[in-house]
Amino acid sequence: MLEIKVRLIGLYRKIANSPEIVVEIEEETLGKPTTIYDLLKKISSYYGEEMESLLYTETGEVDDWSRIMINGKDIRFIEESEKILKPGDFVHIFSMAAGG
Repeated sequence: MLEIKVRLIGLYRKIANSPEIVVEIEEETLGKPTTIYDLLKKISSYYGEEMESLLYTETGEVDDWSRIMINGKDIRFIEESEKILKPGDFVHIFSMAAGG
């Protein structure tokens, strides 16, 4: 069982009612390693529709406004192998700021 610390910022924090959560997740499911996407599914299923609507688009893709970092690296710019979660990983989830 992996324990992953997740720092939540902005609306994500408000929904979870906490700035940081610890998510317990299986290390492997059906022989495949656990990825950031498995973690996001677990978070959205636990916190419900409001969290899910922030994390995902209507087509089920991670929303472009959501910024998800693993150990300080944006998941949009890392290799798939770096998206596999390991003990001690730290995840940040926040929204891209907008305004003018």
